[in-house]
Amino acid sequence: MPKVVEWFKKKENRILILKLLLALCFPFVLCVCYCLREGAWIGDLHLGSAQNNDILFYYKQVEGMVEYGIPQGFFGYNESAALKGSFGVWGPFVLLPWAIWGKLFGWTMSSPFICNIVALSITFALVVWWIRPNLKQMAISAVMIALFPAFARYTMSNLAELFMFCYVLSFYGLAMSYARKESKGKLIGMFALGSFLVWLRPYMALLLLLPGFFLFLKNKWLGFFITVALGFGNVAVYFLISYFLTADYFLQMF
Repeated sequence: MPKVVEWFKKKENRILILKLLLALCFPFVLCVCYCLREGAWIGDLHLGSAQNNDILFYYKQVEGMVEYGIPQGFFGYNESAALKGSFGVWGPFVLLPWAIWGKLFGWTMSSPFICNIVALSITFALVVWWIRPNLKQMAISAVMIALFPAFARYTMSNLAELFMFCYVLSFYGLAMSYARKESKGKLIGMFALGSFLVWLRPYMALLLLLPGFFLFLKNKWLGFFITVALGFGNVAVYFLISYFLTADYFLQMF
């Protein structure tokens, strides 16, 4: 307890707490402002009024995962179906954060919005904790994010883009933190998060070049071997997931 008191006595630590609180509140405030601009209140949001039918696809798949462990029915385009299971075109890992939230707190029409806001709030707070920006940098970043409507738009939806924002922001937050103060845990975190992103989108393998470069600076052969092995290995995992667990998409559409 005395250590905690001593920690709070330092001005920079109290300012850090303020920054974390601002980061946690920012996504909710951003969404409220977006809704007010459109002449609505955030409580008026409803999945049924969405323009994208993908939202209903995601919602019903997560509902099946929460209640039965796997979606009930089939969710491919133009009657396509996965070889194994009943997932749609992006596979189970895209839906995993929502499924975990649903298992913990239940899955209702408002669950995606709440889950998204909480996820983005935690992501912003982690990035602030890792890179320690000053208040001016935070203000500039907040304005830039507010001027990019997709952040608020996808936070208030049931589309996978929101979690891609969170993953990529976390990845680069770790990278910037590592550049300031090297840590084995941060390097492992970048490789782990980068690998998971490859399972979602194969081109994310390019992200592995950054932690690979950091490792290469310390040990050339180890950095090269791990980067190449994880790159090809995770792309192979993606194609296995795509082949067995996802419904056909491109051929069905084009």
